[in-house]
Amino acid sequence: MTKGRFPKCYIYMRERTKEMQRDWTAIESFTGQMDLTLDLSKTRVWSTNAGARQLFRSGPITVTLAARNLGAHHNFSRHCHNAELQKKLAKLPQVWVRLRASQGPYRHKLTAIHMMAWPRALHGISVVHLGDSHYKVLRSGAMRALRADRKGANPMLHLATSSVMSDPEAWSVLQTIRDARDLGNPSQVEAMLGLFAQGGDGLPTNGPTAVLLARLVRLGWAIGGQGLVQDRFGSFSLLHLAWDELLLRFKLSWGFVLAAEVSHRPTFNGIEHVDLPELHRALQQFGPVDQVYLCLSQVSS
Repeated sequence: MTKGRFPKCYIYMRERTKEMQRDWTAIESFTGQMDLTLDLSKTRVWSTNAGARQLFRSGPITVTLAARNLGAHHNFSRHCHNAELQKKLAKLPQVWVRLRASQGPYRHKLTAIHMMAWPRALHGISVVHLGDSHYKVLRSGAMRALRADRKGANPMLHLATSSVMSDPEAWSVLQTIRDARDLGNPSQVEAMLGLFAQGGDGLPTNGPTAVLLARLVRLGWAIGGQGLVQDRFGSFSLLHLAWDELLLRFKLSWGFVLAAEVSHRPTFNGIEHVDLPELHRALQQFGPVDQVYLCLSQVSS
């Protein structure tokens, strides 16, 4: 081992460290000529190699495994951190208090949740995992803000009855799909999805592809080796399917997620087959006040 892999690894790390030193010297030279000052407290360096990170720690720049990037949490290692996202979630209780105190109608509060609460709290959700316990807290907070937190009311069912996008997890899944379509290279995304769907050692569990795969599986969708998605209606391309059809498939699949939550209750047996778009259309026939009471009566035990 001393004559084999170790010297090669050491030489590689030493060369990468020299490259880093040259790059850092060039940056300092440029900023000096431009009469600029680097803020070292906001400057970070990282490496996927543990040995290189150890060498970098002797330098002037802080070594990090994760950092905030354009407001979102960015992981540089295999650790599944989401600290920046949790900082945003910690600010939501203040929003719920203000919404609950508001005298605005129910539908306006729902719009505020769609347009302000979830985009603000879940910014960057497409690249990090978030545990079920966090979604439960978010749902309970939204119910309090809507003044719908009555005894026996199920937050997950109530929010889905009002609108699928009212549920924080549904919002997160759809946002992850939207970002993959808008920001990813279609052929590359499908190839990576197929690779991750087959599994295998060495694949990171906290990257964008792993997050996307986990959320597609949450909908009950299966991923083939070529990156094609299979739901109960057939196979399709996540990147090339028309958005309206993809959104419809998503809404029809949300019943699978609801069933995982409430299938133990006999009164909700078969809820995985629920047609949420049809339910929402039916509710639109009633006035705003009646809609609120109907939603509450449908999801109470």
